[in-house]
Amino acid sequence: MIKFTQFLLESFLEKFKKEKNITKTVGSTGFSEKDQKWYGWSHRAIFGFKVGDKIFEPVFGDDKTHFAQHGSKPCKTLDDCQKAAKAFSDYVS
Repeated sequence: MIKFTQFLLESFLEKFKKEKNITKTVGSTGFSEKDQKWYGWSHRAIFGFKVGDKIFEPVFGDDKTHFAQHGSKPCKTLDDCQKAAKAFSDYVS
């Protein structure tokens, strides 16, 4: 849990505090400049989406389908990655 907390603080929360962009929902999203990924998370899970992954669809594949391949359309831009992270966050919240 300590590593997870450090990861969130270093990657997202300090930037969000500065931008006053923290949401008060269970699930959240954030961009990691270092990883060039949009992350979606809740109290249950976290996953980062990069260009080339799929835009997350909750009803896709089966239990063995990796989250990065849990969709029919590829992430071609970071905006697509943000959509995937939001959909994932909503799904795990």
